Amino acid sequence: MKGQKEAAKGKTLRLLMPQWQGGYNPTYYLGALLLNWLAPASDDVQVEVPVSLIPKE
Repeated sequence: MKGQKEAAKGKTLRLLMPQWQGGYNPTYYLGALLLNWLAPASDDVQVEVPVSLIPKE
């Protein structure tokens, strides 16, 4: 039987997504990238949610 840590490791998803509250503010996007850089390295799956910095007219 797998240990609890081993079982949980396969279910972790690292999601890189700027806060939606920032709207089209580029600093929110930069903040998400900086937090991702600061986070410890991991073998977990990482997905980046694409967020446009160009406002819709």
